[in-house]
Amino acid sequence: MMLAHVFVGDGGPAAGFIHPLLGADHLTAMFSVGVLSARIGGRAIWTVPATFVGVMIVGGILAVAGWQLRGTELGVATSVLILGAALAAGHLPVWTALAGAGFFGLFHGYAHGAEMPAAESPALYALGFSISTIGLHVLGVLTGLLVLCRRAGHARLRLAGAFIAMVGLWFVATTRT
Repeated sequence: MMLAHVFVGDGGPAAGFIHPLLGADHLTAMFSVGVLSARIGGRAIWTVPATFVGVMIVGGILAVAGWQLRGTELGVATSVLILGAALAAGHLPVWTALAGAGFFGLFHGYAHGAEMPAAESPALYALGFSISTIGLHVLGVLTGLLVLCRRAGHARLRLAGAFIAMVGLWFVATTRT
């Protein structure tokens, strides 16, 4: 079901860059990481996305190395559900956001890395999907900060989180295992 899991091009950086953008599951999760980190504020604005990207790279390496991670598609789909629920819930401790970002970053990275075996340059492919992911996080942070500057910003982010959680529930329900 997950739309991003299509190999594009020769496996260079452009193919890696486009991979997270082609699937609503990856796109929504990575954008949500940024929004959630903005909602938490402080150092979480950069530590939560950085944790996601760092562990995502590890997941990609594990996939290329041949490790098996069961339930990857379900993990990616569940990340959207949980990230949305975390946004909807309101206050979230930084350590919980960091743990969730790391846990779900592993699944996203593994999914990206599983697409790399035919790549001419796995390192450039990984660079591409890492840059794309960082861009989606930054877009989420900027969106979150912009919404928080508005009247009822926290309430709006909670409502957006509820919507994202419903989308995530749909992803989970339609994921083939």
